[in-house]
Amino acid sequence: MLFFAFSVLFYKALYEVGNLILSPQDIKKRLIPLEDENANYLWIWYLRFLRYSVFYLILKDLILTISIPKDSLTLIYGILFLPYPVLLTVFTLQLGRIVKAYVEKKGLKYKDRMGSLSNMIIRYWHIITVLYIWTVSIFILFNFNRGYRYLIFTTLESLITIAIAYPIFYLSDLLFNRFFAINEKIKERFPGLEEKTNRYIAFLKKGIKGFMILLLSGTVLQIWGVPAVMIISSELGRAIILRIITILIISAVVLVMIELSQFFSDFILKEGFQRKEISQKARTLIPVARSTLKIGVTFVGGIVILDQVGINTTPILAGAGLVGLAVGFGAQTLVKDIINGLFILFQDSIRVGDWVMVAGRSGLVESIGLRKMEIRGLEGDLHVIPYSAIDTVTNLTKEYSRAVVDIGVAYREDVDQVMEVLKRIGEELREDPEYGRYILEPMEIFGLQEFADSAVVIRVRFKTQPLKQWQIKREFQRRVKKVFDELQIEIPFPHVTLYMGEPKMGTSPPLNVKLELKKGNIQEG
Repeated sequence: MLFFAFSVLFYKALYEVGNLILSPQDIKKRLIPLEDENANYLWIWYLRFLRYSVFYLILKDLILTISIPKDSLTLIYGILFLPYPVLLTVFTLQLGRIVKAYVEKKGLKYKDRMGSLSNMIIRYWHIITVLYIWTVSIFILFNFNRGYRYLIFTTLESLITIAIAYPIFYLSDLLFNRFFAINEKIKERFPGLEEKTNRYIAFLKKGIKGFMILLLSGTVLQIWGVPAVMIISSELGRAIILRIITILIISAVVLVMIELSQFFSDFILKEGFQRKEISQKARTLIPVARSTLKIGVTFVGGIVILDQVGINTTPILAGAGLVGLAVGFGAQTLVKDIINGLFILFQDSIRVGDWVMVAGRSGLVESIGLRKMEIRGLEGDLHVIPYSAIDTVTNLTKEYSRAVVDIGVAYREDVDQVMEVLKRIGEELREDPEYGRYILEPMEIFGLQEFADSAVVIRVRFKTQPLKQWQIKREFQRRVKKVFDELQIEIPFPHVTLYMGEPKMGTSPPLNVKLELKKGNIQEG
């Protein structure tokens, strides 16, 4: 009876302590800053554990007053103790679901701020806790005292190890954010550098954190009696680790070379060395060299990685040689394209941005590859021309261009006067601020070029910047037409002069013209 009274007092005391801490009815008296829903949830589970504990103690005391065999008594105690791990399991699983929903509600940024170790703990802590609860319960049920003590001590050592590792993880994040931060001036000069750097820094950070997690896991396994150090230090373990490290280093070298080639090519093409203008040859050769480097580095890196994995690369290389030989015989046109392309690239006969005539097509060169070029016609048509189809190249914009203009005037005009007028128009055009910057030299007058059917043709020529010859020619012709109209210099159109012929002796016969008036119209006959 005394024990029953003590149990009731014990229940009342713990009830008031829980009510003081959680205070489910009054938020002002609540010692822990919790919302009403969470406080009531914890209060319900607190009462469940408290009431069953009091019930367990009272029932255990009553059973002791009854003479029951020891084996039966142990079985009864085990049955009475079994609800504890069941209640703890249900409570832990519910709490794990609540914590997970809370983190998802905060969003991805909250997850990233916590770090990978915290995310892993939040994701799997309830499963580990449930396993631990049942392990401890089984040890208690079967009175396995040594195992119980071993479990407690190893758990404490594991928790201490994790507690020491947690600030190391946090410190690594701070070091990455500090030492790999990009200066503002560098951001302004290289706008795309930060995005690429952050991508690889994040990959490196995850790799280092993964390595740290492996070390932490190995330490915890060693604490629990798993010979992780022995496994790693064995011959097989050392071989596997060495191969993994080699593969990671090779992959890193390949990625660094690819990114460096991309970075330097972009830097040279956009800014150039010392802010100098980029030549068309560089614009053509740099993308080709970058693509060749990427293919070569990737192929070599892939062969080395396959060799580290344990795949024999000799047949692959031999097969690649045979395939190359077969391609050389079977694809002679392709080989010819590539060889001609190399000559065109290194001789600098065609560059990106030139206006060329090749294979019966003319247009602006948009790209030059290893085996073909692409030119854009005046009407927007894109012509893809393999180098094997090119036998003659006409480059209209190599270093400079020429605008050749033929001006026809009537036979009755003074040719010398017309050439003086053309010279004056050419000088005015060169002094014009809009068009003069495109004219490299004074206009050349070649003189009388041709006696045409209806006109006397005078030829002039301008030396212009590349691709500006047509603009200068059109403007010059516009000004010629305007000045000729002002000076009444005739620009003839085609006409026919009838000549009846003349005999050697005498005058030409008369040309009889008969006029007839018919219905108000005059007809020639």
